Amino acid sequence: MAGTRLTILTVGTRGDVQPHIALGAGPRPIPQKKLSVESLAQAIHLAVTDEPMRRRAEALGQKIRAEDGAAQAVQIISGRLHEATGNSVS
Repeated sequence: MAGTRLTILTVGTRGDVQPHIALGAGPRPIPQKKLSVESLAQAIHLAVTDEPMRRRAEALGQKIRAEDGAAQAVQIISGRLHEATGNSVS
């Protein structure tokens, strides 16, 4: 997800947040120690066959595509630079 790290830094939350999982738009991650062909196949199967999850992923994708992430990043970075230096950035 583009901008996730910037968002995490901006709001000051934990770095392992995965919004698509919290919003029910994807299967939970498989811990490396439990990763197997079977567990990966189950996660993929869930991701492509669970209709409510598919609808949530589609809605999340629409929201992401509607955002102008680059412009928002420029605005946030410019604001932070202005706060730090007292100068505006063009």
